[in-house]
Amino acid sequence: MTVQRIRFATLFMAMVSALIIFTPKTALASNDNTIAVDINSKNAQEITVSLPDGTEGTLGLAPVNNPPTLTRASYDLGNGSGTWKVYWYTAVLNTSYMVQIKNYNIVRCYDNYSSGIGVLIDSCTLNWGSKWSTQTTRHHEPILQTSDTRFLKGNISGSQLVTSVHYG
Repeated sequence: MTVQRIRFATLFMAMVSALIIFTPKTALASNDNTIAVDINSKNAQEITVSLPDGTEGTLGLAPVNNPPTLTRASYDLGNGSGTWKVYWYTAVLNTSYMVQIKNYNIVRCYDNYSSGIGVLIDSCTLNWGSKWSTQTTRHHEPILQTSDTRFLKGNISGSQLVTSVHYG
């Protein structure tokens, strides 16, 4: 290993250690890694989640205001319709996508986004159907040569959009 890589690895480990030490310990149990939001509401929600591998992050849903072109902005989530940002943010890996819902059905998923600090994103795909959406992000850590896959999911259940994050 070169001196530059050793310095980078040392700095990276120091940053991760500091984040672990100073992060508030309000994480939920690993089996509570879901959020359910009533599609008819206008409220954003997020929770802190701790996965079985020790990864802590923020899983959230936020309504997106998409005003029509050249008109005054309006925001209507009535009849189970609206656009939501589904996201998973950690100290190392951030992923998100938009889901557009109409009459309690997913009609579009877009703006698939992934970024990482100290990790390289190998692939990021977004698939969806009328009641489900899944973003799959494959990434690896170049120094320790570890790799992982994260699944960020959004499913329609009745009048709720239920999101979850899993690893594999």
